[in-house]
Amino acid sequence: MRTDDGRVTGGEPMMVELFSSQGSATSPVAEILFSRIGSRDFNLEGGRRRSTRTDFISEMSDDVLLIIMSFLPIKDAVVTNSLSTRWRALWFHLMSLNFEDIASLANITKNRNLLGPERIKFIKQVNCVLRSYNHEIVQDFRIRYDLDGSFKPDIDGWLRFAVHMSVENLELDLTDCNQKLRDAHECYDFPIRLSHRSIGHLYKWPTSKFTIIEIPSLKKLFLKSVNMNKATLQQILANSPCLETLSLHGTGRLWYIHVGRRGLQLKHLEIVHCPAVRFIYLNDFNLVSFTYKGPAIELVLFNLPKLKVLDIGEGVTGLENKVFRQIGPCLSYLQVLSLDIHDPKESLKLATVPELPMIKKLKLTIGAQKDDCLLEFTSIAEACPLLEVFAIELHWLSPIRRRRKVTNVADHPHEHLKRFEFVGYYGRISDLELVMYVVYNAVALQKILLDPRGSTRSGTTTTEASVKAVEVARSFASRQLEKSMPLGRGVEYRLKLVGCYGRVSDLELILYVMDNVVALKKILIDPRGLTRRETTTIGASLKAIEVARSFAKWELEKSMPNGRGLELVIL
Repeated sequence: MRTDDGRVTGGEPMMVELFSSQGSATSPVAEILFSRIGSRDFNLEGGRRRSTRTDFISEMSDDVLLIIMSFLPIKDAVVTNSLSTRWRALWFHLMSLNFEDIASLANITKNRNLLGPERIKFIKQVNCVLRSYNHEIVQDFRIRYDLDGSFKPDIDGWLRFAVHMSVENLELDLTDCNQKLRDAHECYDFPIRLSHRSIGHLYKWPTSKFTIIEIPSLKKLFLKSVNMNKATLQQILANSPCLETLSLHGTGRLWYIHVGRRGLQLKHLEIVHCPAVRFIYLNDFNLVSFTYKGPAIELVLFNLPKLKVLDIGEGVTGLENKVFRQIGPCLSYLQVLSLDIHDPKESLKLATVPELPMIKKLKLTIGAQKDDCLLEFTSIAEACPLLEVFAIELHWLSPIRRRRKVTNVADHPHEHLKRFEFVGYYGRISDLELVMYVVYNAVALQKILLDPRGSTRSGTTTTEASVKAVEVARSFASRQLEKSMPLGRGVEYRLKLVGCYGRVSDLELILYVMDNVVALKKILIDPRGLTRRETTTIGASLKAIEVARSFAKWELEKSMPNGRGLELVIL
């Protein structure tokens, strides 16, 4: 509710989530399957062992098993052919071929001398699987590995296979083992001739240098660290009538992009860190979402009436002042807007922000230094009369906490704002000022999410120092908000810990938050982040999760203070 001066003084308690994470789960459905296989919880045809437990896997249809197997890297799916006669040829019917080797890339990261042998091993594995595969169609074909242009003959062959098999979703991610984009001269070049039909007779005479790309079944194309020129891109767009999603990351030799003709089915377009791009012209088709990240360019968006989601970040020096002029023709129908502002003092004239009449979600990624005030960015939110979600993400350079008075919060009602997300909350006065601005002006506010993990970008040199910085920021957040919250506006805090292993340090963190956050109402423990650890088998991963779940429950239940009223949830 509001006082006579228009400020919020009461209402339902807001949920403030103090987020913490140590990892995330990967393919839980597939992990369950393979943990059961590892423990013999299924019926092996002619086998000597039979479990006394319910044999639910053998009761599954082949279609269900294939869906589960599709979440696995192909080398793990192929291994199932040794389980029984039923499984022997099951993987042949997979329509998703996912070639990646996370363990191999991790080994290369630790020892660069393994790069050559591991690459050869990976290529042999892919070629072996493709020679054995005999299904008629491949819906999803994915290559994720550290490969450069020197392996072009093999990669060309893989693409020809995928196109011949009527691929729908094609992903080629050839970034190095550290997930860094390659220089253009090192990248693999996308072939200039690629078709589902025989086209040899078309280029033997009079010249063999023209480009022809025909992939009529293609719906989604994702390329990372793969070179492409203008002619190749135009061929893909012209001869892939079903193409709906196109993502180009780190693509070299592509300086001019023009996408536009009636009847084009493309709905989602991403151009990310393509250093050669200087001009993008999009017009006259039903584009729904567009992402551009890279140097400042000439960007023209014209007659795109279906465009709802726009994510723009131009240049290391920041968002260019002309960005609102560039996106001006789309402002009347955009609903989600994300802006990267790396150097806000030099790059953006906030006084020139036009009205954004239909924006419901606004995300600002901001370069933050020292104790620079963040309230100036609220002018972008104030230009969005229908705003429902406001998200801020700070990329830290050198945060400093200074003692100073909190600047008076400007009065600008946000009648529809329900959720505020703040990643990189460091506990500066400027951070608190921004949160208080939202609290005082958002009448319908339901939830504030504060994630202090962004503060670890401030140049700390060790993991221990980074964790300590996050804990300090979390403590600042709880104390600052509790004493600064307007009268009658209650706050309920929730701690979410992903990857809790049941270690003493995990328990210490939880008890620290319990002791210092009086308004804490809920603790959510998710041990599934453990699956990113270097466990040897998927069954071992599942066992680790079960052990962590047991430890968490035992330790927390005996440590929970009586009468506190805390809700404990263990996933």
